[in-house]
Amino acid sequence: MRGAAGRRKQDVFEEAGEEQYRYWRRSLHGQPEPLPAPELARLRGEDRYGGLPPGTIPPVESCADVLGRVAPYWQDRIAPQVAGGQEVPVVAHGNALRALVAVIDQVRDDDVGEINIPAGMPLRYDFDDALHPVPPGAATSTRNGPVPLPPPSLRRVAPDPASNATLLRTLERTAMSLRISRLHATEILDSRARPTLEVSLLTPDGHRAVAGVPSGASTGTREARELRDGDPERFGGQGVSQAVEHVNTTIAEAVVGRSFPHSAALDAILVELDGTENKERLGANAVTGVSMAAARAFALAEAEPLWQWIARQAGTEARLPVPHFNVLNGGAHAANGVDFQEFMIAPLGAPSLPEAVREAAEVYGRLKARLAAAGLDTGLGDEGGFAPALDRPEQVLEHLVAAIEGAGHTAGSEGIAIAIDPAASEFYREGLYHVAGKKLTAEALIDRYEELVDRFPIWSIEDGLAEDDWDGWGRLTSRLGERVQVMGDDIFVTNPGIISEAIGSGIGNSALIKVNQIGTLSETLEAMQLCRNAGYTQMVSHRSGETPDSFIADLAVGTGCGQLKSGAPARGERVAKYNRLIDISEDRPDLAYGLA
Repeated sequence: MRGAAGRRKQDVFEEAGEEQYRYWRRSLHGQPEPLPAPELARLRGEDRYGGLPPGTIPPVESCADVLGRVAPYWQDRIAPQVAGGQEVPVVAHGNALRALVAVIDQVRDDDVGEINIPAGMPLRYDFDDALHPVPPGAATSTRNGPVPLPPPSLRRVAPDPASNATLLRTLERTAMSLRISRLHATEILDSRARPTLEVSLLTPDGHRAVAGVPSGASTGTREARELRDGDPERFGGQGVSQAVEHVNTTIAEAVVGRSFPHSAALDAILVELDGTENKERLGANAVTGVSMAAARAFALAEAEPLWQWIARQAGTEARLPVPHFNVLNGGAHAANGVDFQEFMIAPLGAPSLPEAVREAAEVYGRLKARLAAAGLDTGLGDEGGFAPALDRPEQVLEHLVAAIEGAGHTAGSEGIAIAIDPAASEFYREGLYHVAGKKLTAEALIDRYEELVDRFPIWSIEDGLAEDDWDGWGRLTSRLGERVQVMGDDIFVTNPGIISEAIGSGIGNSALIKVNQIGTLSETLEAMQLCRNAGYTQMVSHRSGETPDSFIADLAVGTGCGQLKSGAPARGERVAKYNRLIDISEDRPDLAYGLA
């Protein structure tokens, strides 16, 4: 009734009253308020949910949501095994079992809530050659269509001890647990000469997993909070020695010497130790570093690449993503007059990942030559893109189209398209958007985006409006959502609760994904699962302050989201991610490439 929260029914009954309680339990679409992320994270660590991919645990769901999950699971996973003559044990509970019965018996949606399945006894189905259910004792092959079925209670059989033993063996967990022998953090520098953390995790068998923590410049107000020292005498107040100390003491004391059956269990401990909505006590930078290092350690223990381990945790089909290269910077990422923050090229039409990287590098080189020939600065912004002294986004887009075509490629979805990240919260003041010296309402800015989409091969707009302008976001989605990807970053901050709210309100159709915005890998996978279920696309992203850590490349491949952005094809910390994608492509040429 509340996702996988497992709250006592009596507690919910007493809180909400009998009428509301029965509506939530039995109606097709009724559902209570979503559970908060910290409570979900704590519950994910409990043994009863051990081994579940973290992204499969929603903060809330209705019976209709369960039907939406169970129907394709029956079609894709159970039915083919039954058709092949196998006996398929299925363990289900509550609405999941009710939904499975509804799918098999073809119960009308309006009647699903009336299915009553007494607890405590197994339910057995036999099927004919057409996968129609037949009563016990009937022939399993019929020529005249499905045999009329008695009520579900009449199809139950007594528990078979031998079958139960087989079922238990089938359900034994095969994943290896992780035991931590040492956890240590160090203060290092990121790509902007600002401190960040490097976290290393050791296991008794000698595996060492290391993670470098990224840091953002343009940040959403509701994302998880980094912990900075605030000492003006040291790194201008940007030191992270307190976050380092939290890893080496509070977190290490809680996890060293313990075994964890899956990464969600460790992430739940991190969330519980912090105890705040936004990770501000221990610091999101501390929590993120430990969660990333632990994920790597789990993959090492399983002797598989990180991307493959992530795919298994998320229950997704791996895919090589379309890389989005930030080749021209403005806004908070550069000291020029361009208000929009990022202008990216996306080789949507490339035949493979290596070819996509090649094409982008060629355009990047051509763009540099074009800017230099025009007497414009070719110095680099934080993310490796050029930062020339331009004023209007139209000027930037003209240079990009010319560079794409000058490098011998087609500008557009069949070749190299353009994605923009205005980061509108950065130029939103007193209810107006300040762009190129003009003060625009949300409607006027949407008009301008529409003009840009009409004129240039733009396929994606990220953070087109401010994070708290939800009314404007609704209009932006309505106006342009059928033509371009309308992506939320600052407005969503990889937070499952916020994403759920946005989906319900029709805000955007895509989400930018950053692990350090929410703090743990488990919560990140949950956010991505919510997006997949709602048909929202996802793009895994770097931050402006990066390290050579290529974790996000594996995350993009493993989750099969089909999109990654990691800055320009320049600067080592950016290129490390693209080179990791090339390595994966080389190792697994069978992986599909492109948008999901």
